[in-house]
Amino acid sequence: MGADSQIKMGVRLSPSANRNQVLGWSTDVPRQLVVKVTAPPQGGRANEALISVLSESLGIAKSQIVLQRGQRSRNKLVLLGMDVLAYQNWVETVPIIGKE
Repeated sequence: MGADSQIKMGVRLSPSANRNQVLGWSTDVPRQLVVKVTAPPQGGRANEALISVLSESLGIAKSQIVLQRGQRSRNKLVLLGMDVLAYQNWVETVPIIGKE
């Protein structure tokens, strides 16, 4: 496939956690990826940590992740610049965790 697309993904962020971690997909509607980061929410540090965690988990550069909405909210919308097939393969590896 090769061509990158803009993929929208909902994220539920929990700042000031014990460790950085992608927990899994919530069963809420709309479905969101639940992520915990150790950084506090002050000064955008939790958002920066979110981008780092997603970059590592997805195997893409931080520059390919854009926080489109939710800069001051736990509920966020991120744009991912990546191959759709690679994204679909990654989605299948992330567990469904229920409500967070």
